[in-house]
Amino acid sequence: MKKDLQLAISRVKNLASIPFVRGVTIFQMGTIANMALGVLSSVAYTRMLGLHAFGALGIINALAGLISIVMLYGQDTATTTFLAEAAGKKDQSEIMRVLRYFLQASCLSGIVMTTLLLACPTLATLSGNTPETGHLARLVLLNIFLQAPNALTFAVLQIERRIGTIIIVENIIDALQIFLSVTLILCGYGVKGLLFGTLIGSLLSLPALFFLYENSARRQGFPPLTSVIMHASRRDTADLFRQGMWMTLDRNISGNLYPNIFYMLLGAYGSVESVGIFRLAIKFATLPSSLVMPSIARMSSTTIPKLVAKNIHTAVRESTKILFTTVTLITLVTIGSCLAMPFLIPLVYGQSFAAASTIFFFLSPINIITGSHVISVPFLRVLRRVWIITYVHLAGILLAIAAFFLLKDWIGAVSATIASILIFHLNSLWLFAYLYYKIGNPFTRAKRS
Repeated sequence: MKKDLQLAISRVKNLASIPFVRGVTIFQMGTIANMALGVLSSVAYTRMLGLHAFGALGIINALAGLISIVMLYGQDTATTTFLAEAAGKKDQSEIMRVLRYFLQASCLSGIVMTTLLLACPTLATLSGNTPETGHLARLVLLNIFLQAPNALTFAVLQIERRIGTIIIVENIIDALQIFLSVTLILCGYGVKGLLFGTLIGSLLSLPALFFLYENSARRQGFPPLTSVIMHASRRDTADLFRQGMWMTLDRNISGNLYPNIFYMLLGAYGSVESVGIFRLAIKFATLPSSLVMPSIARMSSTTIPKLVAKNIHTAVRESTKILFTTVTLITLVTIGSCLAMPFLIPLVYGQSFAAASTIFFFLSPINIITGSHVISVPFLRVLRRVWIITYVHLAGILLAIAAFFLLKDWIGAVSATIASILIFHLNSLWLFAYLYYKIGNPFTRAKRS
């Protein structure tokens, strides 16, 4: 017994000595803290706003999310991948080029955003909502634009492996936004107060983010922002823009168009209250993958590009381990949540949200499908085959929308939305078929290497 215990302790120490495992563990601790804040804030928001206002908030966020698709060019997603690759090769000129791409993409985004802000009320009216919904969507758009500095700072800190700093800063920003939002809601500003609180929190965090970037950049030998700005006019980033826009298009489809398009459809063919219930249900249905995936996916986004740059066999072997670990953890957490959540949702959020429990149960299998993409997406990004991800997700969206219109009159808008979301996720498994074709059987290659 004593030997078994010593062996177990030894294995834990060996795991803890692996940088990837240490990084994932720290990210996981931060994810848990962040999710705890998210749950507390959602309880506060639903209790203070009520079902109708919470549903209206869902429609506002969905509208802003759909509008923002045309103002993102990879500065918030692709920069991390490009910077990790350049840092792994220790290519200083490429690092400068990536940072120049980030600045150019952010400036272009700001110009496009200005036009979108003017058009928001009109776009809201065209989508069947009130102009007031468009006015409030402007606040969400501004907040989306302000996330670019977060992405750059956290990417640089992650490359430096200062994971703890990322976690602390993220949770401080979230806590500040929640505090300001709750304060403004209590002052009687409702949904508008919540959105203003979030935006003000993002604005107040900018000086700290720029300070952290400059310090981390200096330690790693990256150029300061002033140097990047001075060379911003150089036109050598076209290939990064193309690849970055493919990456962003994929993210916009899989994380923006989905699920926002379904909230909008549900609001149009169902009710505002059904949007609020569905929004809460999908939040908790994806809780297992939200708990497990962010830390592992975050580390994979920088680790897999570095491994592929060195040796494809090693990359496949290590990625296979990541895949099995992720899917196993998500499955266990999903089973646990299925046992607990149907009772906790009405208890914590009130009987007005009790219907979310049933929706939660039917949507919970999507966690396992989501977990399987922890390696497929980074691999396809490194192989410069992001367009495959985009086409698969776009096909999934189109199939899901078609399913919604075919089913809504037969089984109702809410049930049709559930079926559409399941179809979207099942379709994404085609990514593994492409990986099998591109690099062979990853499991066989992992064993051979």
